[in-house]
Amino acid sequence: MPLILIIVVLVAFPVGYYFYTQNINSDNVKGMSADVTRKPGFGVEIVSLGGTWDLVEFLCTTLEECTKSAVSGKRSGSVSGGTTQSHEVVVQAKPEWKEYQYIKYLVRPGWSSVDRTFKVLSEGSINGTVVKVLKDGLSSYETVITPVSEVLSVYKQSAIFSDN
Repeated sequence: MPLILIIVVLVAFPVGYYFYTQNINSDNVKGMSADVTRKPGFGVEIVSLGGTWDLVEFLCTTLEECTKSAVSGKRSGSVSGGTTQSHEVVVQAKPEWKEYQYIKYLVRPGWSSVDRTFKVLSEGSINGTVVKVLKDGLSSYETVITPVSEVLSVYKQSAIFSDN
């Protein structure tokens, strides 16, 4: 009797494992791609041939607050990176954004990087977006100002910044 039980378990285990692995739905299959649903927010593309970069975001309650200087408003976040031909940064909307009217973002050279200017090649597809040249001390930056309401519930492609 114990011998029959052992044989049944040894045969049933591989068969059960086979059916289990065949029924798992995975998005990570070699050679395949899956459509990814983006969370609300926006994407910024960065081309940086001259070295490191920083993408810095600020939240503003009014357009006037956003245009006071390149760094006016409440700092919301930042992302840094290195030399790249094309890098997309995905900025996900946060619940606190509902308290603000605009989000402003700019790309500047990273710390200890070659001093250079990032220009906005395209402002993207977000309605109401404006591009302004704003100062921070002696430096001027092309900044993008976007209405928060446009990206709170959907994902949209925003600006392309380049130092080339």
